Formats: sequence, structure tokens, C-alpha cells
Amino acid sequence: MALNAADLLKYAASMEGVIVLCKQRNGVKRFGKYNIMCCIRCFVALAMSVFGVQEPVYDQVLHSWFSKRQSKKVSQSESGIWKQFGAVGIVGMRWLVSKVSGAVETGTVNVFTVFILLCETRQCLNRYGRNGVTYLCERVSNSKSLRETVAEAAAQVFQQDKSALPHSVVVLEAVRSSIGLSLAQLRRQRPQRQCSLAAVCVKMAVLGICGKATLEGIPEWVVLEKAFNVLVYKICAASAEISWERVAACARVVSVSLWGSAGRRKSKRILRQQVNCALRNVSGVNLRKRKYEEVAAEVKALGGSTRRKVDGVQRRLGITELEEVLVSLRV
Repeated sequence: MALNAADLLKYAASMEGVIVLCKQRNGVKRFGKYNIMCCIRCFVALAMSVFGVQEPVYDQVLHSWFSKRQSKKVSQSESGIWKQFGAVGIVGMRWLVSKVSGAVETGTVNVFTVFILLCETRQCLNRYGRNGVTYLCERVSNSKSLRETVAEAAAQVFQQDKSALPHSVVVLEAVRSSIGLSLAQLRRQRPQRQCSLAAVCVKMAVLGICGKATLEGIPEWVVLEKAFNVLVYKICAASAEISWERVAACARVVSVSLWGSAGRRKSKRILRQQVNCALRNVSGVNLRKRKYEEVAAEVKALGGSTRRKVDGVQRRLGITELEEVLVSLRV
């Protein structure tokens, strides 16, 4: 089974202006063009990873559709935002995807993650300038301590994901603070070697500055993949046709080992029993309903917050929202 451009565009058209994104004082905000683009990217990734769907052919129709939704400033031109990266047209985009996937050692790189990489690189360029970003990448590449700083900052932003800034900007801010340069000083720095913006993109992916260059570095994706693996398992569990691989995928989510004491792979029957037992424990069946204070205390213990800023006003989260925060903190 494979997706094609017509299916994806039809799916996208059915969501625009229909699905509610958030509630506001004067009504509700519904999915716009940018939100739909993010949703389609996530849908394709889930379909490929969880359901085994073949990757859709990235043709000129899809390239034009995605490019026109990357920025409001270039809504009339599909090439304006990517021309500086050498990714104009489908040929340029495929070339950039091959460069990034060839340079990154671990993780899943596809055209949709490279779109995110380009977006985050562009926002870093807007903040630090071309020389500033190139200079920071050079310093990180030549310093072991700065690479450790990048790893710590990337891990922190991945776990918490609370910053209003893009992840790459947060990581580069940590590097800039470690070096001790102000923003004005950084903009005046001159890198030892000038390189193309496409090379800057590749460096940001390789050095881990932009973790979202791979699927495994996107926090929302990791949570959704685990949730969908469990959901698909529950749907298929009643059928005897469920494969060992599907049971194993869910077993990994609920931390059930795939191997027995003798070092042999567990049978599907035994693995299903253990997964079902673990799911009952995770879902909280036969447990008393938790009080708000208990959930709030656990969220605070894991470094989370029980309040959220909405329209400039700090609002206390409800117990359902707290439980969602708790799940994300445990992942």
C-alpha cells in the first residue's frame, strides 16, 4: 500500500477550516495552511512507521504544495524561501535530502524532516546572521566541551519542549552563553571558512544542533508513535492474525523484554500475555481515581508546571491536562 499526492491533498483539503486548533476568547482557532502542512507531514511519518505504508513519491505537486506553506511571506512563490539553500524545485530538494541523510549517522531522514531542518536553519539565520551561525557551528565542531553543551541542551529541550523559540535557537543560545559572546559580538564574528547555506544545514544536523532533522528527534513524533503502536496493538489484539512484529513494537513501548531467560526470542503467545499485563498496569485499570493534588505534585516532581500562559494570563491546568503533561514528562 502506498500514498500518492492526490490522496494527501484531498486529506488536507478536508481539514482546512474544520478541525479546531485551540480555543480563544473570541471563539476558536481552526487549522490553517501551516497547521495542515505539519499535520500531513506527521500523518505520512505515522503511516510509514506504524502501518508499514510505502513512502509517497515526492513529485512536483507535493513539492509545490509544501513549499507554498512554509512561510506567509512567500505564499505566492514556491522557490523564494529555498533558493538560498539550493533546494529550488524537486531536483534541488532531493539533492539536499541525499546530502543530509548521507551525513547523519543515526536516525530517519526524509524530505519532511529536511523541511523542518530548513525552517529551523532559516530562523537561526534570522537571529544570528549567516556569519554567526557558521561561526557557532565551527566552534562546536572543534570543541568537545561545546559538543557536550549541545547534547545537554538538546536533551533538555527534547524532554521539556516548553520554549517558545525553535529548538535549534535554544541549543545555539546555550552555545553562545558558554562562549561568552553577546548577540551583537556574535554577529560581528568572522568564521574561518565560508560555506554554502546547504552546508550549514548539514552541519546543524550532524552536530545535533537541529535534532528535528531526524524523526527520532521530534518530541511530538516520539509520543505519537508510541501511542499509535499501543492503539494499533489493542485494535489487532482480538485477531489471531496479529504478527509477532506488531506485538514486539508494543512490547518496546511498555518496556517488556523480547527475550527469555535462555536468550531466545519469546513466542507471540507469551509476549502477548506480558504486553496485556503491562497495558493493564499502565492504563490504571482497577485503580482508584487520583486526586488533582496527587497528579500536580507528581508533575512538579518531574520538573513540569501546573500552569500555562494563555492570552497573557497564567491559567491553572485541569486534571486531564495535567495527566497529559505527566505522560509527556515520562516519555
